Amino acid sequence: MKNSILAFISRYVADNMDWFIQKYSSDSSLLKSFLYDSMSARKNDEDRKLADLLYEQLLKVPEERRKKTAELLINDALNYMSNTSKNYFAAVIDVNSNCNLSCDNCANSMINCSENINWSLEQINAVVESLKPYTKLIFVSGGEPYMNPNLIEAIEMNPDVEFVTFTNGSMLKQYENAVERDLKNLFVMVSIDGDESYHDYKRGNGVYQNALNAVRYFREHGYLCRISSVVEEKNIDQLFSEQYIDFVRGLDASALYFLKDAHNGNEEFNQHYIKLSETLQNTLFGTFPVFNMPYCEKTLSKDKCCFAGRQWFRVNANFEVTTCPFSNQTYGNIQNEHPKELVKKLKNNEEPPKSGCWS
Repeated sequence: MKNSILAFISRYVADNMDWFIQKYSSDSSLLKSFLYDSMSARKNDEDRKLADLLYEQLLKVPEERRKKTAELLINDALNYMSNTSKNYFAAVIDVNSNCNLSCDNCANSMINCSENINWSLEQINAVVESLKPYTKLIFVSGGEPYMNPNLIEAIEMNPDVEFVTFTNGSMLKQYENAVERDLKNLFVMVSIDGDESYHDYKRGNGVYQNALNAVRYFREHGYLCRISSVVEEKNIDQLFSEQYIDFVRGLDASALYFLKDAHNGNEEFNQHYIKLSETLQNTLFGTFPVFNMPYCEKTLSKDKCCFAGRQWFRVNANFEVTTCPFSNQTYGNIQNEHPKELVKKLKNNEEPPKSGCWS
C-alpha cells in the first residue's frame, strides 16, 4: 500500500513539478529522498497501475480540492520517511457509538461501548491533534459518524489531515452541510453490501436507495466517493463478481473496499475469500482499484502475519486504543496516556491480536 501511494503521488508530482518544487524545495534532503522513493515505486508494475487508476479518479475533483489532497498525501509521505519507526499509514477513530441502523454485520458490535457516546468538538480535536505526529490519514467511524453533530466542524478545523468518513448513506442534511463548507480534506466511504434485496435485508428497508443517493450527491459536488462492502458467506459470490464491479464502476465510485465479516472466521470461508480475491485481482488488474480489508494481509495470503497495530490502529468510542477495528484488545486510553507510550505498546505487539476476524 505504501509503495502504491508513493507511486500515486509521483504521478501527480510529474504532472505538477513546478508547484511541487515551489512548495517543498526548502528541505532538499527530504525532497530528494521522496523523489527517489516515489519514482522507484512506479517501477513496480502493479503499484504503477494502481497509482494511475487512483490518479485518474483524482482528476475528477475540482482543481483546488485536488491540490489540497495531493498536498496532504505528500506531507504524510515526507513525514513517514523522516521517521518510519513511529509513523502509521492510517488511524481509525470512532467519534460516536450511536447509529440509526442495527446491522448485524457491524464490527462495532464487538466493541464494549455505551450506545450513546458522542465525542465533543474538543474531544475530537484533542484526539486528532495527538495523532498528527503519527499519521495525517484518519478513517472516521462510529456508530454512524455523521450523527455526531461536531464531526463536520472538526474536519474543517483540521485542514492538514485527510479524513475518510464511513457512512450508511442516510444523513443527507449532514452531507449538505459538509458540501456547503467545501471541505477539501473530506473523502467519503459509503456502505453497500450487494444488490438492493440483500443490502436492505441486512440493513433495513430503503437503506440501499439512500446509499445510492449519497454516492450520487457527493460525486455531483466533486467529492471522491468510495464503496465499502462487508463480505459474508451469503453474499461473497455476488460481491466478487465482475457484475458487481461493473455496478460500482457505474456509480462513478473512486474505489471499492471489501471488509471481511468480523463474525465469520472459519477456515473454509477464509480460503474461499482468498481464492476469490486473487481471481478478482487478476481479472481487474489495471482496470479498477479494489482493496481488501480488514487491515490484514491474511486476506490475500494466510502465510503473512497481521500488521494491525503496526501500520494502523483504532481509537474506539471509549477512547481506548486497539490494534484494529475488529479487536477489543486494548493497549491503553488516549485520554489518560501519552500517545508516544501507546504507540510504543502497539509497535511492540509481536503477535496478531486474537479477535473475531481470524481466530
